[in-house]
Amino acid sequence: MAEPRFELVHISPEQLRGRGYTGLAGKVVWRFLSANNRSLAQSATSFPDAVSCADAVGVLRDRLALAEVITVRDTHGKWLWQLRIAGVAAGVSARSYQRRLHAVNSGNSFRELAEHSPAVSGARVRP
Repeated sequence: MAEPRFELVHISPEQLRGRGYTGLAGKVVWRFLSANNRSLAQSATSFPDAVSCADAVGVLRDRLALAEVITVRDTHGKWLWQLRIAGVAAGVSARSYQRRLHAVNSGNSFRELAEHSPAVSGARVRP
């Protein structure tokens, strides 16, 4: 079975589907996969290339102790979590939740798993 891990993904404008990534579409984002390959989190912003995205993952991992998990509601009333570092969203939940407690638990789980995950390779970008 695979380990929880970060994966770099190239996102085209069609794949964004209205999601609020900052920066231009057609860039690289990170996502965090659990041991059973479920997507738990994704970057709150896009990056111009794989190297800068991998660097952002390294900074995120270094600052996880300072991060806070907050919850917000989407337009359908479901709960999402954000991982914020110094007030800036660094990661967001990959799915929405019916209950706020589930969103909080998922965000805290991501923080714990990400802290112990292996470093990401800047050379690997999934299309």
